[in-house]
Amino acid sequence: VRAQEIQLHSEHISDAAAELRFQAILDSADARDVTLRWTFAPQNFAGAVQTIEQRRSLAQGSQTLGGLVEVRDPQLWWTHDMGHPNLYQVTLEVLCDGQVSDRQVFNYGIRTFRMQNWIAYLNDVRLFIKGNNYGPGDTRIATMTREAFDRDLRLAQECHMNMLRVHAHVDHPAFYDAADAAGILLWQDFPLHWLYRREILPEARRQAVQMVRLLNNHPSVA
Repeated sequence: VRAQEIQLHSEHISDAAAELRFQAILDSADARDVTLRWTFAPQNFAGAVQTIEQRRSLAQGSQTLGGLVEVRDPQLWWTHDMGHPNLYQVTLEVLCDGQVSDRQVFNYGIRTFRMQNWIAYLNDVRLFIKGNNYGPGDTRIATMTREAFDRDLRLAQECHMNMLRVHAHVDHPAFYDAADAAGILLWQDFPLHWLYRREILPEARRQAVQMVRLLNNHPSVA
């Protein structure tokens, strides 16, 4: 069984527990029962490692599974001006007959974000947004490094900004990791701006879905 894609979304948060809804695309060579083993390990704070196991039945071929995972005593992700951007290292292992068939590892921050009457709420706490546009850090995006992105985000922090608008582009993957760690929210644009022929609409829709799936697990992308 191969784990192709894992998506997490913070559904409900309390002091005692956080309910995370997941969607996982798995590709199985044959019909079989598997165990999904989730591990939530503190990545930038002190805390206990939590492991959750779930039994599932798979059909042959590619399929999408969904469900809930509960994390006890959740340490929430905050912007740098409201708290600490707590991150978990999440590992999903797919076990077949007790052996790991495949695994996915990524960082994740537990948080909720909503806009109501153009007022932002982070973890149900009112947030006053202070920010700016962020074009590519270099005209050649591939030349940017994590250190360069950390420098740009540190400058934003020193200007008391808590959100950047990623203007008309999808940036280097290291940028989103850096924003997660820095506690800076991102307003992510879709690359296509202004006027285009109607014929590009199907392709634009395909790319928009891919962009959401690519960036969904980053707590910085609000």
